Amino acid sequence: MEDNDSGRPARQTPADVATRRAARDLVAPLQDQLGLWQAESVKFETMAERARVTGRKDEQLVSGIRGLLEAIGRQSSALDGAIAKVPGPVGTHSRVTDVQKVLRILERRLSDTLDGLEPPARR
Repeated sequence: MEDNDSGRPARQTPADVATRRAARDLVAPLQDQLGLWQAESVKFETMAERARVTGRKDEQLVSGIRGLLEAIGRQSSALDGAIAKVPGPVGTHSRVTDVQKVLRILERRLSDTLDGLEPPARR
């Protein structure tokens, strides 16, 4: 063991603490985005419902939903790739699996919203 600045032996970091830190670092870039994406998906859902009720076609809304869905899909794929490169306990940590769940929920919400605006054959 090495000595720290106080002259006492430095404590070793327990494996679970190291795993928790690695999981936090893995999903940190997505944490801020998740809240923004959730708010945006709810906004799109509300706008789509209004468009359905009024019978209005809104290509700009469809384009916005597609763009957000693609961005989330790219981040989800990037996260999956990053998970494949980390030790098992990091990839299965609740911080990581929770972010994966949120990404799936967002993708499902946006896909359902898009399905309500246009027939699946057009996508």
